[in-house]
Amino acid sequence: MSKQKALYWWRNDLRIDDHPGLNHAVENSDSLFHVFFWKDEWDEPNPIGIPRMSVRRKAILFSAIEALQAQLRNHNSELIVLKGSFEHSVNELFAEHHFDMIYAQEGILSEEKEEERYLGKKAPIKLYDGNSLVHPQDIPFDIKDLPDVFSVFRKKVEKLSSIQASVNAPDHFPPSPKTELNSFKFEHELKSDPRSSFPFFGDELTALSRVKNYLWETDAIASYKQTRNGLIGIQYSSKFSVFLALGSISARRIYSELKSYENEKVKNSSTYWMYFELLWRDYFRNAARKYGDLLFCSGGIKYPSKKFLQNHKVFEKWCLGMTGDDFVDANMKELQATGFMSNRGRQNVASYLVHDLGIDWRWGAWWFEHYLLDYDPHSNWGNWMYIAQVGNDPREGRKFNTEHQANQYDPELSYRNLWLNE
Repeated sequence: MSKQKALYWWRNDLRIDDHPGLNHAVENSDSLFHVFFWKDEWDEPNPIGIPRMSVRRKAILFSAIEALQAQLRNHNSELIVLKGSFEHSVNELFAEHHFDMIYAQEGILSEEKEEERYLGKKAPIKLYDGNSLVHPQDIPFDIKDLPDVFSVFRKKVEKLSSIQASVNAPDHFPPSPKTELNSFKFEHELKSDPRSSFPFFGDELTALSRVKNYLWETDAIASYKQTRNGLIGIQYSSKFSVFLALGSISARRIYSELKSYENEKVKNSSTYWMYFELLWRDYFRNAARKYGDLLFCSGGIKYPSKKFLQNHKVFEKWCLGMTGDDFVDANMKELQATGFMSNRGRQNVASYLVHDLGIDWRWGAWWFEHYLLDYDPHSNWGNWMYIAQVGNDPREGRKFNTEHQANQYDPELSYRNLWLNE
């Protein structure tokens, strides 16, 4: 079979390890053009009037892109970053090049699907899922039959599903064709606040190093279930979520390392809990496949919903950490300063916005989209719906008592003093 001139379209899969789509592109191409579309749409205001992506989010994304560019150059390949509206950049690329095939990581939500349709008009396109733990085809039911309760999904998947083995990076790449197109460079430096719980870059080598450190070098994984509700420092939780969101590591690679750790060192409730949370991530991805844009509706998947307030002054105080609730305020200030917040903090600030202030939960989700370094649409919107009781939650009354939570998880005020005493 003759090989071809192909395009690899990079999205949230910024790695060469455990990358089935990239492997297929490499195996079936004589030449392979690599492109990432840096979209002007990210600067457009969302419904609460702020850009969809903060400068810090862009900086960590570009740190992953730059590292990938360096890896590909070492393999006689080049990654071009095209800046502009998505359609303009696609048209600019295809005005200069013809491709026999396009390879890409598959999107889930409507905006991603629309991009795939537009690009697919230019050349045949093959899409792959390399970011799930359990491949969608291995889930033991049709997506329309996805249970609306996570525990039901988890038990069925644990009992009936297999996890595909991770695959190694290609050992060689086809050369990239020459181009006159200019590659965009993001000029803002990624600076870390010294108090940050995520002082890392977003690239693949950093991701693999973090997995090695958290599992093999420090054995922090062995006590993860006990420490995961921490608030300060890099070791209370894995911090894998940023790398997973960027696609600089795969869930299957983390799982593979986790199973090796269990076989060679210890298997306990903490190692299981890491697997448990990877399944939660999968569950939200599959819920997005089932429900689509209902994720962004006021009533979520339980429409019609109760009425939420849209009070800009009250919302702004929450955003800026000026509510008067010191635990909420400390977490919101951490988010603004670093782009990161603990899972315990996220649950508390979300509950406070929705249940104490009565504000539309989607406003909080849009604020998180702007700031979170580990922003992932499926998990972000799924978790916000969960807290707002319009999502995948069988229980009613999921309201957090922030004073009790602060006393339990920050009894000596260490966290609040860190972020409020500036």
